[in-house]
Amino acid sequence: MKYLQWLMTGEREPVVEALRATLSDLSWELPMWTEAEQSPDRLWLPQALPNMMALGDVSMLRNRTYPLQWVSWLGTGGELAAWVLDKAPDRLRVWLVNVGDEPISPIATVWRLQHGTYSVRLGADADEDGQPDGPAETVEAELARGWELPVGELPPRAVMLLEIMQAEALEPITERADLAVCDRDLAIDAETGAATLTVHNIGGADAGPFSVRVARQGMDGWATYEVVGLAAPEGLEPSRATIALAGPDVAGCEAIEVEIVTDQPELFVGNNRAIVPVVDG
Repeated sequence: MKYLQWLMTGEREPVVEALRATLSDLSWELPMWTEAEQSPDRLWLPQALPNMMALGDVSMLRNRTYPLQWVSWLGTGGELAAWVLDKAPDRLRVWLVNVGDEPISPIATVWRLQHGTYSVRLGADADEDGQPDGPAETVEAELARGWELPVGELPPRAVMLLEIMQAEALEPITERADLAVCDRDLAIDAETGAATLTVHNIGGADAGPFSVRVARQGMDGWATYEVVGLAAPEGLEPSRATIALAGPDVAGCEAIEVEIVTDQPELFVGNNRAIVPVVDG
């Protein structure tokens, strides 16, 4: 594979050659994936090389459904070209090029970095030697699997080098609690109209006391429910707490907003809030 040739020799021409072949492949396969016909299961997108360059490894491939990417990108407007130069549990180094005509400020989501504090530096690399051309501002960030990192502004048509280097390892993120709520966690009794909300701990540690705030979607006024704690799941047994909603009155509204509030560090905070549809019975 041309990508492995680059890894072994540092020569970029084999990768450029492979990218040309990938583009050629896409140009005649695209109609088969779109308007020409229903795509057959024998037609594979040539995604491995672009994935390995932009994400650090293959995110998904036929018969390889477990995601292996090291990083993914948000807020690019389709104008970001990325090449992961170096990857390890304690570091990432990536070339970034904004191929558009206006500045962009992408967000990196890291997937395989160990939990820790990291020194993050973004600087120009016009000579493409894998080193910043001059001094660049360094910021410190705490990162772990699935956490987002604002990269900073990328000027148009310039090669920039993003370096994320571990300064200090922290406790394994999987040893934290993880409180969660989703859009299927509200139950309404068809006969009585009583509403019950379920919250979960899907992490690796017991959760201490926390609050659950509930409001009718788009309306002012929150009802707050105190929960004394929630143990970590054991084996295949889920860990759940149910809350009988006394207010707000959910009758007649389309959805409620739910927010879990805790001071305890969690594995992931993105599942602490949800818009939950109200469905009777």
